[in-house]
Amino acid sequence: MVAPLWCETMSAAAAALLADLRAYRPFDERERRHVERTIELLIATPRPLDRTNPAGGHVTASAVVWSREHDAILTVYHRKLDAWFQPGGHVEPDVDASVAAAALRELLEETHLTLDDVKLVENRPFDVDVHPIPAWKRQPAHDHHDIRYLFFLASPLCPPPRDDVRWMHPADLPADAGGSMHRIAEKLRRRRKHLAPTAPQS
Repeated sequence: MVAPLWCETMSAAAAALLADLRAYRPFDERERRHVERTIELLIATPRPLDRTNPAGGHVTASAVVWSREHDAILTVYHRKLDAWFQPGGHVEPDVDASVAAAALRELLEETHLTLDDVKLVENRPFDVDVHPIPAWKRQPAHDHHDIRYLFFLASPLCPPPRDDVRWMHPADLPADAGGSMHRIAEKLRRRRKHLAPTAPQS
């Protein structure tokens, strides 16, 4: 097993993610490549969770929120990319104890849901996707190594309080360039009978 080049200074959150990805079972060949690229990033980069990392991109965190009762996924409109995706964003290394904690924080910030509204299904990645982010203002083009965690909706499904938040049936999810939204929908379709909620963990 190759030790991270930056193992002496690797954060606990990055080390935990590395262990999770080494044990992760990709859904298909595309996701396998994304997992391998993210492992390489964690091994070769001193600050892989930091948005200021200039080379190779950085890890981001997302939340796939699913209402099993209505078979609906919560999506947020991203103006920068002009597309609907699961809620998520950058990891704040000084705030987030783990990548899963970052996903939960971003979820609550972007949707106005509360801790009582969602339950983390399992404290390990549900989906992994690497996708390019175009240059924006002073930020050069780079990759997001997005780690998605699955949450159940634990409260009644209500209309979102904002126009840029929307519940969608998996079949109605938009086709993103890498096909990750449809991969998420297929994972939910295959696993829906075998999932059970657990208490959120940080």
